[in-house]
Amino acid sequence: MRILLLIPFLLITACRSTEDRVTVVTSTSMISSVVHEVAGERIDVVSIVPAGMCPGHFDLKPDDVKRASIADAVLIHGWEEWMGELLRSVGQRSSTVRTIPIRRSWMVPSVHLEAVDWIVATLSSIDPEAGEYFRRNGSQYRQSILENIVSLEEQAKGLEGIPVLANQHQSEFLEWLGFRVAATFASDAGASPGELVALVRRAKDENVRLVVDNLQDEAQVGKLISDELNGIHVVLTNFPLEGSYLDALNDNVKRLLEAVGTMRIEE
Repeated sequence: MRILLLIPFLLITACRSTEDRVTVVTSTSMISSVVHEVAGERIDVVSIVPAGMCPGHFDLKPDDVKRASIADAVLIHGWEEWMGELLRSVGQRSSTVRTIPIRRSWMVPSVHLEAVDWIVATLSSIDPEAGEYFRRNGSQYRQSILENIVSLEEQAKGLEGIPVLANQHQSEFLEWLGFRVAATFASDAGASPGELVALVRRAKDENVRLVVDNLQDEAQVGKLISDELNGIHVVLTNFPLEGSYLDALNDNVKRLLEAVGTMRIEE
């Protein structure tokens, strides 16, 4: 009987007319993917920066500003260089912009779980009527991540201590998997010829064969270094592309396992 009584409440909580729906604009697909997992169809969510582009350096379009100016909330990481322009554009509604106080890599599961908790709390404050619904979805999402971690950690046992050269935006994720990051390099725009020469020398000294790049940084610097080393170049994403965070996480690990397998065959 209790279950039957609960069903109408769940339906009312999960569903809302299009006109009454809360609208949330996010800076990246990483934030929007979490909002979608937590809010389902309860909230309309729009991401500003396409998943394959660098969200730190992005030219805002008039439509982006318009969406942000009428949204119930705008969720950002805080390191976006265009954030000031957005705040100026929304003017008096700048109070709707919420900066997520989590600066580490969201691709690392423990960090991602922190973000889930923050977003659950924030959405609950924006739409209190659906607070219990958000908390329940957030709990289920957390559980799916924790279960996935068990599988990934088992797969990653053979990666412990393997030296890699890494894009600075991928180093924390690689260390979580057990790789030894011998050195990091900046994005394509930030690497000088002298730095590239030094990185190649360091990689040779550390017996590095694997160079890991970041998709959102156009992945050219890592390719240059990898070619110089006659090594293996792997490109990972720092944000969900077409699927969810778990899709991106599993795909990144799969790419690394395949690269390590190839490296060991060639040894």
